[in-house]
Amino acid sequence: MIGDEAELYRTLSAPVLQRVRQRVRTSPENIEDACHFAWVAFLRRSDEVARGAALAWLTTTAVHEAYKLISRGQRAGSLERALETGLEPPAPQRGPPEHAQDHEQLELLRQLPDRQQRIVILRAAGLNHAEISRATGDTERTVQRQLYRARATLAQLQQPGSTPNATPTPPPSPPSWGPKPPRATL
Repeated sequence: MIGDEAELYRTLSAPVLQRVRQRVRTSPENIEDACHFAWVAFLRRSDEVARGAALAWLTTTAVHEAYKLISRGQRAGSLERALETGLEPPAPQRGPPEHAQDHEQLELLRQLPDRQQRIVILRAAGLNHAEISRATGDTERTVQRQLYRARATLAQLQQPGSTPNATPTPPPSPPSWGPKPPRATL
């Protein structure tokens, strides 16, 4: 009955679209998508739906789908809309390895002196040297020096087996190439 459904579409597509627009406040794209969904569902079940009830069935199905589209849009949000309004896209989901790495970085940061910790945190928050200077009461040059020292200390801490401000181990003494001198006895 392909001809029957085609005739039904010609007669009912405009009324279904109008009824859905009246019942659901959403974008025209959502209305069209919901109506398209209803027609596809109708074609799959055309033998189950009485022709006299087709307008009501299509309208109800399209309204339900429009509400689902609205709900999905609110949950997921539109990336284009977020970028247009200047919002950052959501951060990707982070797993246990990333959380462990963050924890390690925080542990390293805790090993810095309090003054350097504050300055590094302010820098990580996006403040420039002048803003950090105003926030801490230090000169810009002091802020630069403290950041330099903090970076050097963090780099040293990230090397395996090192501790901050550790005294360097002396180089090994040169090997002796001959017989050892006798030990003095008392």
